[in-house]
Amino acid sequence: MDDARVNLELFFTVSAGLLGLIVGSFANVVIHRVPLDESIAFPASRCPACRTPIRAWQNVPVVSWLLLGGRCASCRVPISSRYPLVEALHGAGFAALMARFGPTPFTPVLFLLFFALVVLALIDWDHQILPDVITLPGILVGLATTLVPGALVGWRDAALAAAAGYLSFFVVAEGYARLRNIEGLGMGDWKLAAMMGAFLGLRRLLLVVFLASVSGMVYGLFQAFRLRARGERVSPLPEPEERALEAKSGDSSSSLSSPTESNDPVEEARPDDAAPPDSIGRYKLPFGTFLAGAALLVLFAGDEILFWYGGLFLP
Repeated sequence: MDDARVNLELFFTVSAGLLGLIVGSFANVVIHRVPLDESIAFPASRCPACRTPIRAWQNVPVVSWLLLGGRCASCRVPISSRYPLVEALHGAGFAALMARFGPTPFTPVLFLLFFALVVLALIDWDHQILPDVITLPGILVGLATTLVPGALVGWRDAALAAAAGYLSFFVVAEGYARLRNIEGLGMGDWKLAAMMGAFLGLRRLLLVVFLASVSGMVYGLFQAFRLRARGERVSPLPEPEERALEAKSGDSSSSLSSPTESNDPVEEARPDDAAPPDSIGRYKLPFGTFLAGAALLVLFAGDEILFWYGGLFLP
């Protein structure tokens, strides 16, 4: 009887992992096309460089990339290793979710949340945007699925957390904007916080924000020290005077992106040129990426982290 149960659990876990690989392949399409306002259904997958359609055998998650040596079969342009990594991440993530929560009615919802968080994290990293087409339906789905058996939180907790996430980020963003006269947090972060609250509840949302803030601060300090070592003045956001000059010159690039950075997953990285003295070093700090990453951690280990943290103060 025990052997049969183990075999059944293994079957569900492996099946979830295979499903994750397929969903990860679709995630790559969403990450690439949604920020460009392209259809995620048509046309079929194609090489971003030569636009040659990808055949079925060239589109097997992870395996095809390895067999092709990480290059397009037609033009031989290198294809970023991020594609198979996203697929493998989904495969491992879905398998881990199945192993942790089991085959409950709510497990597919957890798969959907995992997918959305990974997609949003990478889109925000590349483009510093969090598309409404993902976050707004995510809020509604999070609230609606609280009625599914096995949900992480009840609907009252989900509604309270969604409202608290949105309003708290709104207050912080408005305060920063009034203090500095520039935008610090975009509205996408507010909606992402609301979406995470709808799925995870208030306690887990607070933990997500704390972990994201700490990791974002560490990353920001690292980037600041790196740029100072190159002799640059550090500015994660341009000063109001610089923004006015950029607006006049028609520069629409994100204020959080370094001008030498490329968001094209196909293009190979180029070494940074030495910065001239007194130049202003910009670095991107997409907080949505850190929020989504922290939410993924909390999804798997949030209860354990909260239990450990509570044990530090309770006898």
